[in-house]
Amino acid sequence: MSRLSSAPIEGRHSSETSTMHSDEESSDEEGAMARAIHSNFWFAAYLTKRKFRIINKFDTPSLPKFDWLKENGSAEKQYYDEDREQGLDDRRDYRRRKSTQPAIPYYSARKTLKKAIYELYRSMELLKSYKVLNRTAFRKLIKKYDKATDDNILPIYMRKVDSSYFVTSDLLDNLMAKIETIFTDVFENGNRKVAVAKLRSSEAEKQYYISTFLGSFMLGFSIPVFVYTIYLALHKMKTGELPEARYLLQIWGGFFFCCLIGLLFSINCYVWSIYKVNYKFIFEFNPRDALDYRQYFAMSSVFFFLGSILAWFSFENFWSDTFDGRNWPWIYLGICALLLVCPLDILFLNSRTWLLSSIFRLILSGLYPVEFRDFFLGDVFCSLTYSISNLSMFFCLYATHWHGCLDGSGTTKCGSSRSRLLGFLSTLPSIWRFLQCFRRYADTGEWFPHLANMAKYTGSILYYMSLSLYRIETVTKYRALLITFATINSVYSSMWDIFMDWSLLQFDSHNFLLRDHLIFENKWYYYTAMVTDVILRFQWIFYAFFKTQIQQSAVTSFFIALAEIIRRFIWIFFRMENEHATNVHLARASRELPLPYPIIIRKTAAPSEPTAAEAEREDEAAAESLRRNTVIGQISKMLNSAHIKDFQRRKTSKQWKEEDESDEDEEEEDDAQ
Repeated sequence: MSRLSSAPIEGRHSSETSTMHSDEESSDEEGAMARAIHSNFWFAAYLTKRKFRIINKFDTPSLPKFDWLKENGSAEKQYYDEDREQGLDDRRDYRRRKSTQPAIPYYSARKTLKKAIYELYRSMELLKSYKVLNRTAFRKLIKKYDKATDDNILPIYMRKVDSSYFVTSDLLDNLMAKIETIFTDVFENGNRKVAVAKLRSSEAEKQYYISTFLGSFMLGFSIPVFVYTIYLALHKMKTGELPEARYLLQIWGGFFFCCLIGLLFSINCYVWSIYKVNYKFIFEFNPRDALDYRQYFAMSSVFFFLGSILAWFSFENFWSDTFDGRNWPWIYLGICALLLVCPLDILFLNSRTWLLSSIFRLILSGLYPVEFRDFFLGDVFCSLTYSISNLSMFFCLYATHWHGCLDGSGTTKCGSSRSRLLGFLSTLPSIWRFLQCFRRYADTGEWFPHLANMAKYTGSILYYMSLSLYRIETVTKYRALLITFATINSVYSSMWDIFMDWSLLQFDSHNFLLRDHLIFENKWYYYTAMVTDVILRFQWIFYAFFKTQIQQSAVTSFFIALAEIIRRFIWIFFRMENEHATNVHLARASRELPLPYPIIIRKTAAPSEPTAAEAEREDEAAAESLRRNTVIGQISKMLNSAHIKDFQRRKTSKQWKEEDESDEDEEEEDDAQ
């Protein structure tokens, strides 16, 4: 009986146990599913956030408002119109972006404040290093004096220096400590070690061994391959062994010049780094993720390496039975496009996004306020007309299946002697710059230098139009037209380069025919650059006076385009140097970053008697004013300051509110609070 009664009990226990196991398994499955959903949701949110970060790099176009044309209206104040208290440092050809939206989302406000704290902390680091540098300067000067006079006054003077306020004050250290505490509590959840590491990340000297090795290896391997490929192309073009060689040379030449301008820009950055030219600030790069010149060098070398290898394959035509050599340009173009638009966080994603957004802004010139990167990139593209115009021939040849090229007859309609589209594409960079100059005029209402700059690019457009007409039909009237417009363009552009962009040839300068503020120590750099720029501006002479070379001469076009790239390489040096000299003169070293609320600047009106030093500076300024108060001096000053109006700074803060109040009013307000 007991056995019979225990059987159902055991059955009930086993069923309950199995039910419990099944419940546990189902709960485990539900937990795993929940974790999977959570991880997938987190990953999707992460990807969405990154996509929005990329999309936000592309600004929304806007039309000019022409406020200065309205009744009682005036143009928006540019940075070069502001007084020194507001940031005369903004005296430049562009302006900073200014947010006008009254409501800012919390996420945007938090991100904005975080960037502002980074920049504030960086400015304090600069001030602290300046403080240390001043004490070091005192010590070294007195030490040299002791050495020269065989004296020992260093301890006496250093006691005086060490007791001065700028050495004994701990105000700056306390402020930096408070910023670190605030940043730790608000942005890093109390993790002070991580917060301080992020704030001081700029102090650590970065190493670029991989970039240096990669760039050097790629370039060293590419140069002999490139030279041999040029020899091979010229040989096969001359012997007729490869009928399409002259067209392939132009296609690969266009790719090569894009790589070359990147390599030369890395050299520009290297020289600027040596002479302490703050190009990252001028471009408004983020100093925490801006590329070093070695990274520019590595990226350009990689593209040059790929181009050299594939161009060699193209002219050697190794696999003519299975893969035609003239199809290799498509492979190279596809690889470059994939590397540029790759959304993965590899190969300097932020820098690639910046470049793509800048090109997008350039294509839509006139619909964006002109920043430094806009006009700079536009001028660089003006020297890449060879590459841009050859896009017409590139797509035309493949669309027509190289008809008229492979039989050696040269009857293709894709060459420069038959293509009007090629002529139009050569004018496109000048049209972009023309529209940018018009936008600057529309935003500021200043006819000079913007309308004068528009006239310069009008001359460039007419030059390329006349060159295209002369290539299509080499008759006397088109030749005369080419010589006329080319001469006007070369003279006008050379004068603009020297007087406006470089601010040189100032007749009342302390440095003969240069300017007062120079960054490069050797003055012969400037004299040589001026002469070289004028000579290279007249490269068109080979087109106008060597008639046999005008129609579809791949070699002539290639070397003329190479000369223009070299001229632009030189121009970039001194254009950036001139901009930096303006920054130094105006004591500009930090950026104005946005804040999610309006800023009120109260100017105190407390009168004070000028000190002896201030009176002496005023006398020197008056003497300088008298020295420059001549017609030539005024013209020279106007030309010297013209370059600062080519662009505007990216606006990064709301409209600044100013109130002129006396000290008494300010004290009353503080007491009321």
